[in-house]
Amino acid sequence: MFDINTHEYFGINPNIVWATIEIDLESFEQTIVNIINDIKPDLKKELIDSFMEDNHYLDFAVDANIYKYMDKDATQRLINEHLSGEQNRRLFIWSLLNFEEWGNIYG
Repeated sequence: MFDINTHEYFGINPNIVWATIEIDLESFEQTIVNIINDIKPDLKKELIDSFMEDNHYLDFAVDANIYKYMDKDATQRLINEHLSGEQNRRLFIWSLLNFEEWGNIYG
């Protein structure tokens, strides 16, 4: 299915795409989560450190507009828990990114 979606973009049947989303997406997400959870802690930390070093320009967590509305120390602590692998805070970070973007557009 991925091959068809990627290489035959204009021939995509939206019903097949929707069926794939409804049927396969949740199991795919769980597979990815399992793979991530199976990474040894030392390797996970090394990967995270490497990502942070390579993406140091992602300073939204440092000088973000969200701090007009949220406690900076508490927010930073939650972000760091996620980045260290201590807690899965992906939905929190996704919400922060969306709130930040909303603030950039309408704030």
